[in-house]
Amino acid sequence: MKYAKKSHIIICDDVREEKGNKISLMGLYQKNIIVSVLPTILKQLFVIVTLVDVVIPFSKLTMKVRLPGVKKPLILVNVAKELKKGSDATLIFGFAPLKITEIGIAEFAFYFDDTKRANFIHKIEIQKNENLIL
Repeated sequence: MKYAKKSHIIICDDVREEKGNKISLMGLYQKNIIVSVLPTILKQLFVIVTLVDVVIPFSKLTMKVRLPGVKKPLILVNVAKELKKGSDATLIFGFAPLKITEIGIAEFAFYFDDTKRANFIHKIEIQKNENLIL
């Protein structure tokens, strides 16, 4: 079931709220997250969910994150004022810190209100490159 006509996911290192109801995103990840050593700890990681033209009103979005090598998912809940039909929303989830222990696919599953099955899933690959200069 689609809760919005369009959805976009951005994963980045930092989110800052600016004057004029703007947000600035720093360190955007595209297809993968590359680290130089494992295990590693990211100081913080943000997941930004943008929903365009809400079709079904909702008041809660839950994100379950499954990282490679970790059995128990990380669960974050973002409670928003009830989003009405036709509205747009930007919901921000943040981890500080986030430990990465293995390479592989990280899965971000999203659940509206109290749905049992994920409404949408975003995947990103975690890779290791020892020559990476940070």
